[in-house]
Amino acid sequence: SVQTSVSIFQTLQLIEVVHCVVRLVPSNAFQTFIQVLSRLVVVWGILLPVIETRNGLGVPMLLIAWSIAEMTRYLYYALNIYNLVPYVLTWLRYTLFIVLYPIGVSGELITIVSAIPYIRHRNLWAIHLPNFANISFYYHYLLVIVILSYIPFFPQLYLYMIAQRKKVLGNTSVTACHKTK
Repeated sequence: SVQTSVSIFQTLQLIEVVHCVVRLVPSNAFQTFIQVLSRLVVVWGILLPVIETRNGLGVPMLLIAWSIAEMTRYLYYALNIYNLVPYVLTWLRYTLFIVLYPIGVSGELITIVSAIPYIRHRNLWAIHLPNFANISFYYHYLLVIVILSYIPFFPQLYLYMIAQRKKVLGNTSVTACHKTK
């Protein structure tokens, strides 16, 4: 099922964070962790426990954005092993994010926001006082913090990708793709 595939493949992206930490790849470990974490929060913290969110507008947005981005990225990585990356794939790898990243993030945010009323109503993963630890926790408040965290992190990650694009492609435009190869 889509649910199983998305859960498995998004969780396996934790391997990418490990690759960054052990310097197997030159990517920034913190930025990679933030990207992977946001997806894991959506998959494990929203889509799996709050079934009602699966039919919302945000889910097709994030699934389409994630799928296109990952197919392009992993095809690029696979062909790069053999030095067989055509310019058009390099261009797509470092250009599609301009549209896909905002679509994916919007889908994530729509999905999280749509889940909050269900989570609050069900007291999902809430810890109420009194208890032996003398603490309280409300998952829906944590999700508000997650939503607010997109304010500093999304621009930072987006600008990082723009810098990567300039580093790899220079100051290319759409027409440059047609001029080369």
